[in-house]
Amino acid sequence: MRVPPQAPERVLLIQLRRHGDVLLSTPLAADLIRAFPSAVVDYLVGPAYAALLEGIPGLGSALVYDWDRPRSMWGAIRRRRYDWIIDVQSSPRTAVLTRLSGAPLRVGWRMRGWSWAYTHTVPRGSTMYVVRDRQRLLEAVDVPIGPPRARLYLTDDERARGEAQAGALGVAPSRRRAGLLLSAGDSAKEWGVENFGELAALLARSGTIPLVFPGPGDDALVERFREIARDAVIAPQQEIRPFLGLLATCQVFVSADTGPAHMALALDVPTVTIYGPTNPVSWSLGPPTNLTVRSDHVPCIQCGRRVCPIGHDCMTQLSPDRVFELVQRLLSSSARQS
Repeated sequence: MRVPPQAPERVLLIQLRRHGDVLLSTPLAADLIRAFPSAVVDYLVGPAYAALLEGIPGLGSALVYDWDRPRSMWGAIRRRRYDWIIDVQSSPRTAVLTRLSGAPLRVGWRMRGWSWAYTHTVPRGSTMYVVRDRQRLLEAVDVPIGPPRARLYLTDDERARGEAQAGALGVAPSRRRAGLLLSAGDSAKEWGVENFGELAALLARSGTIPLVFPGPGDDALVERFREIARDAVIAPQQEIRPFLGLLATCQVFVSADTGPAHMALALDVPTVTIYGPTNPVSWSLGPPTNLTVRSDHVPCIQCGRRVCPIGHDCMTQLSPDRVFELVQRLLSSSARQS
């Protein structure tokens, strides 16, 4: 019979990279805080993502990883004397840090080449929603888990500033708005600015304002979009907290499988997520608030590639009418509940 680990006094959760990955690991922090209410639960994160952790109830510290000084990070983590480390990222970098931390209990993924860093490992390869999959790291050390739902926490002031920003862009408080993200990070996930333009026209004719959120490097996409969707409103590029405040004012958000899609759901904004090379089972929370759409008839759908070597059919053959239909379904559902 396996003896359960001793309850910790200090726990560190590690996920350094990508907005979506950092956000979708926060439910593990919530599980740990709930399981060990007297423990200090910290989260180690890359500097670009710490703002996502603001306001999480019960979280100790959002520690910022210094990419230029890994050795100093080893010492800083060791001096904190953690009892447990949950290394969600489980990369060579984080595995070394975990092993040198001095923590008696160290949990990570079973990875060829650096599983030696952990006292408990969990095999990869399950097909389930990514948050639920990551919760298996906690189950390996007998931590009870809660709902696999990520949450973002905005202050009343941040929400008010988001609504004020919408007003400054010419969007009246009474007007419905659909947030649109034109880019997707990986070119294989791109739906195409022309498709978004057609969707914007459908939204505008239905009385919904298309509100575009530009991502980094989207200048050319936005300029092209302005030419074909003159009824749309273009938000400025901004830091993460003001972005979240404006995003929270939307009634629906449309994008490819990206970090902002997960942020919208974490703010209780319903989403329509367009899938091609990635698996919606792994990355979609599912109905009723997260509807997915993809071209299932394309033979190479869900290929996992970041760059399409052929015709990009899985995305180009997906019509704006199909996406608009799902947007309308979410807007109608939201109207009935309000």
